[in-house]
Amino acid sequence: VCMVCSGRFPSEINDDLRQIGFDGYVMVDGALVEYKGDFVLKEAFTEKEMNYMVEQLHSHNCNFSYFHDNLTCFDPVPVPDHAAWMENVGFPYNVRSLEVTDETYKIYVVGELPFALPESLQKNPLFTGYGDIRKKGVSKASAIDFMCKYLNIPLKEVACFGDTTNDIEMLKFVPQSFCMGNGTDDAKRAAAKIIEDIDNDAIFKTCVNEKWIV
Repeated sequence: VCMVCSGRFPSEINDDLRQIGFDGYVMVDGALVEYKGDFVLKEAFTEKEMNYMVEQLHSHNCNFSYFHDNLTCFDPVPVPDHAAWMENVGFPYNVRSLEVTDETYKIYVVGELPFALPESLQKNPLFTGYGDIRKKGVSKASAIDFMCKYLNIPLKEVACFGDTTNDIEMLKFVPQSFCMGNGTDDAKRAAAKIIEDIDNDAIFKTCVNEKWIV
């Protein structure tokens, strides 16, 4: 089983990547898991959480992004860096007001969060300068734990590759974890091993060295 673990929304997984033929995708930093074309895990905000978040975000005039109806959405205006990246890679997006009834998995708030979160939600403590808000306990690591149980695969038989801050929980959780040589320092400290830079076919070389592929 070979899966991609990403912080991206489903609308930000491009067709070229899907055509490779991966078995599935851990998306939105573990809040959504797609396997063999079906969503097998959805960690959406509850109605109570949505009521609170919509009220707080709008009353504090926050600028943020979220995923809705298979599109990345911005409220009330596009987040400059995020929108510019999407335009550069050709991903469509929408500008709309977040509603209580929306099925929401993660919210990116520009700047420091100006209000307290309910106990059931968390801001990713690894990031500063913006609020990466998701369900408490949800991460790439929790999604991997779910897939191990779902597929009856022992964790000791799992390997993962990462290179940045939002991979830290996963790199610490998986015993066979590898960080790219060009990764961030905090990701390197979290991984079991540091390998070559991604531009040097680091993942392929590691898979060959570990005899996972021949």
